[in-house]
Amino acid sequence: MLIGLCATLLFAAFLFKPVAKSADALSSGPIGQYNILTFFGASATNCGNFYIRSSAGVTQPGPSNYVYTATDGNGTVLRTRSGSGPTAGAIGGPFYWFGDPNADGTGHPFDIQPKKNPVHVTLIMDGVTIASVYGDDPCVKPTSVFTDGRLDSNYAGQTVALYCINSTLYVYAIDPVTSAGKLAFTATPAEIAKFPTTPAMNTAIKSAMGATLYRLTTGELQVNRNETTGKFYAFIFKGCP
Repeated sequence: MLIGLCATLLFAAFLFKPVAKSADALSSGPIGQYNILTFFGASATNCGNFYIRSSAGVTQPGPSNYVYTATDGNGTVLRTRSGSGPTAGAIGGPFYWFGDPNADGTGHPFDIQPKKNPVHVTLIMDGVTIASVYGDDPCVKPTSVFTDGRLDSNYAGQTVALYCINSTLYVYAIDPVTSAGKLAFTATPAEIAKFPTTPAMNTAIKSAMGATLYRLTTGELQVNRNETTGKFYAFIFKGCP
């Protein structure tokens, strides 16, 4: 009996013996999304610079190869760069930016100025798309794709449609095949007011059908929804009047 017990304990110890991780195991690709596009210094007369940020952080397990590209609504490539880095570790956070050579929040200049919104920035790390973000540069005169009163009227490939009715936000999830919209949720002024106007971290207010409403640290509101292709759609706005 004692011999059998010892053999069992030895077998169990062998099964649960820690296994050291190899260097290859650490280089499994980035985790997370960059989901905020910002135009630094932009105005009606100045297109400014651009950079993308992560609201929740991005973890890069090891050195990576990256390619990022900015295009405008005409499909014109405004800037594209490739390179390698950084080393393993958490490179994300509420205020982390990518595409910022000085790492000071001023961003990258456009090689070609945008002529049509939205500006679209993609970032691919080790073959994984971790950013596909759209935004309107204020230097470009607005052109509406939709004329039904939705807030995000310039985005033909949107996955949500946002409306303000009597100061209440209505968020509709868009079917990518039929383009039909289904009400995901509403957010009244009272519901939004329960959250700080400038939170320390980007804060989720409401979520349904893959769409999430956030209050950003800048005081703005943002609605996110993943596209069926795996791309990430985000729209930032001031709120309902």
